[in-house]
Amino acid sequence: MKDFVFFDVETTGLSAQYEAVCEIGAVKVRGGAVVDKFQTLINPKKPIPYQVTLIHGIDDDQVVDAPTFEMAAQDFLDFIEGTIIFAYNAPFDLGFINWEMARINKPPIKNMVVDVLAMARKYLKLPKYNLGAVAAHFDITSNFHRGLADAQVTAKVYAHILARINPAEAQLEEMFNRFNVNDGA
Repeated sequence: MKDFVFFDVETTGLSAQYEAVCEIGAVKVRGGAVVDKFQTLINPKKPIPYQVTLIHGIDDDQVVDAPTFEMAAQDFLDFIEGTIIFAYNAPFDLGFINWEMARINKPPIKNMVVDVLAMARKYLKLPKYNLGAVAAHFDITSNFHRGLADAQVTAKVYAHILARINPAEAQLEEMFNRFNVNDGA
């Protein structure tokens, strides 16, 4: 079976076209256990708005000496090579990564990318589906809105959702194909 990578990005804003990644966090899972971690702050080469810093806690001083996305991209690509990728609201995170890849003249991510938010919406009945609300439903606590912490929480949420799925629906390949958001795969 392939390794799974759960990843999250923190950004300078909400639009990949106009904003930039300022942190990438990821955990590699094999057979249900975390076997490796990846985390780096990214110098977005633009100011991080104060309102955004209030959300994730990353400010300009923290990223001034951090690598640029171009400098960190290959390490991230090496980390995810040959894996199935998971993210919470995957179109957002994948969108930012692929915009950044285009900016440095690299092809988009080709891995299968599974959206754990879409899974939560299908398999859970909750009033809210943000990562904090779904994690609270499963009694998972964290320092939300940081890349590595959110990636770790996403892995735990996925495991809880998977444990509640009818075994007939839990055929992994079929399920992954249903929640795959990456047209490049």
